[in-house]
Amino acid sequence: MTTTFKQLSLDTIWNLSWNQAKKHFIIIFAMNVIIWLCRQISGLFANTTPLLMMLKDTVKYDDPELIANMMTSMLLSILPMMLLGSFIGWLASSYFSVSLYRLLMDGVKEMKLDMTERIKGAWTGYINYIITVFVYNLVIAIATCLCILPGIFLSVRLLLVPIIAANKPHQSLGDTFSESWNLTRGHFWTLIGYGIVAGLINIVGFICCCVGVLFTMIITQFMLANVYYMLSYEEPEEKIVVEEEITATASEA
Repeated sequence: MTTTFKQLSLDTIWNLSWNQAKKHFIIIFAMNVIIWLCRQISGLFANTTPLLMMLKDTVKYDDPELIANMMTSMLLSILPMMLLGSFIGWLASSYFSVSLYRLLMDGVKEMKLDMTERIKGAWTGYINYIITVFVYNLVIAIATCLCILPGIFLSVRLLLVPIIAANKPHQSLGDTFSESWNLTRGHFWTLIGYGIVAGLINIVGFICCCVGVLFTMIITQFMLANVYYMLSYEEPEEKIVVEEEITATASEA
């Protein structure tokens, strides 16, 4: 079967994402709030108030060595719980991120968005998702630390890994990385442009008294979903056959 792909157009992506963000703002915003709350879990595990108070009152101490020892002692006492809280927060936020990515794709495909159903169904493929995203973040971090250019290159070519992992729960880690790599082939500079546009949109949102970013963030999330859909969407086989027959007939004529 011959596979044809939609062309990647930033103008089309913007228009679609704008309309989708307006239509589904409440549901996608609610999911983002849940994810944000999950990421605050680390604060429930460690009481940083004594450390903050000490940093505020360091002028009361004359001995720098005493200050350093006290701060080190406090950090060591709260660090394990902070790490535990961060880990639990990451696990929780990852679960709802699966729901978010699936809701975004539902919106792109013009399906009904069912937040409750997507939250319940996020267990399917959840373990696979967190493993894939962990490896993805590790690869990007290592590449960026070694040299920023390889980090940028891999960030673009592997851009779709998280959303693929969320929407294809039974796909292996290797297949997910390969799919993102193949889909982004030939679109590197267009995707660089997408990243710049998404960044500028969120900057404008911050400038608008920071409130605007609540909407612009959702636009950029739909932009990612539209990029994935445009690059991965396959035309129905029947349509392709008809188009080939029309082309062949025209050639014979």
